Amino acid sequence: MTIDPFTFGGSYAGEILAEILDQEKDRKLIRRVSTFLHHTFAGFTQLSAVGNDSLFTEFVVLWRNERTSKVKFRDDIDSLVKSIIVGVSRDWLRGVEQEEEHDD
Repeated sequence: MTIDPFTFGGSYAGEILAEILDQEKDRKLIRRVSTFLHHTFAGFTQLSAVGNDSLFTEFVVLWRNERTSKVKFRDDIDSLVKSIIVGVSRDWLRGVEQEEEHDD
C-alpha cells in the first residue's frame, strides 16, 4: 500500500505524516488517523456556514482546540496531526481576514 504524499493536505507535516504511515503499514492506524482528520476538516467546512465573522473566528478556534485535545495516536504522529489541524485553522482564519480587506 502506498499513501499519496498529499493525502493529508499540502503541508510539510501532511507529507511527513503520509510517509510515516506508509512505512508503518498499519491499516488500522492509517484508518484512525484518516478518519480523525476527515471529521476535523468536515467540521471546519461546516463552520463556514456561520455568517458572522467574529463568531466564525471564535468557533474555528474552539473547534481547533477541541480537535487537538482529542489527538491520541502516538507522540510523533500526534505532533504532526496537531500541526495539520493548526495549519488548516489558520488557513480558514486567513480567509476571513482577506474577505475583510476586500470589503473595505
